[in-house]
Amino acid sequence: MSIRNSIAENIVDVLRDATDPQFVLVTRAPIDPGRLSNAQYPCVYVQTLDESREDDTMGTTTSTTLRQATLNVGLNCFVRTSPEMLDKARNDVIERVEEALDADRTRGGVAWDTQLISVTVGNELIEETIGQVQLTIQVLYKYTTGSA
Repeated sequence: MSIRNSIAENIVDVLRDATDPQFVLVTRAPIDPGRLSNAQYPCVYVQTLDESREDDTMGTTTSTTLRQATLNVGLNCFVRTSPEMLDKARNDVIERVEEALDADRTRGGVAWDTQLISVTVGNELIEETIGQVQLTIQVLYKYTTGSA
C-alpha cells in the first residue's frame, strides 16, 4: 500500500475512534448530506488532495533516492442540529478532529508530522439544520524511490 493511502486510512481509523462528538460515519467515499438520515451525523468524508514532493538527497550515485513529501488531506465534516447550535457543533468537530489527530502525529509511524492548517466553514446551507466545515490536514513524510 502506498504511504499516501496508509496516511488516509490511518486518519479514517483515528476519526472512527474519536468521541465527544463521535463520528457516526467516516468514509473515503463522497457524502451527499441531503441523503443521510439524522442518525448518520456527525459525519466526515476523508480525501487525499494535492501533494508536493522533492528530493531529500542530492548527488546520490545509488539507484534509490530519499524524497520528502507534503500531503494535504481534506476532511469535509457535516453536523446536524438546531440552527442555533450549528456554530457550536462545527466548533466541537474542529476541536475533536485536531485533538484526535494530534494524539499520533506520525500517522502510525509513516509520517514525520501532522497538522491542521486550514478551517473553512461552509456557508452554503444544504438545509438550515445541517452545517459543514472543511478542514485541511497537512502531513509531512519521507520515502525512498527505487527500493521496490
